[in-house]
Amino acid sequence: MRTVWKVELVIQEIQTVMLPERYEIISLMVQHGTPCLWAIVNPEHPKYGVRILIHGTGHPISDDAGEFLGSFMLTDGGFIGHVWKGLV
Repeated sequence: MRTVWKVELVIQEIQTVMLPERYEIISLMVQHGTPCLWAIVNPEHPKYGVRILIHGTGHPISDDAGEFLGSFMLTDGGFIGHVWKGLV
């Protein structure tokens, strides 16, 4: 059975989040001041690490940034983070 999971992100350039295989990221937003991803998953599938990259506006973007997922705003627009699912 599939369900929707929320994954909280840390404001850092590279991080790894654990998701079940064959996940589908459906949204990226800020909830209660924390950037979060929402994904459709089958919790019975094995989990593995997914590399997430966050780059602020004007910061260099690595050549292997991967698939763009979206952007989020913190501190009333003082920081805009742009999020990629990084290549392994």
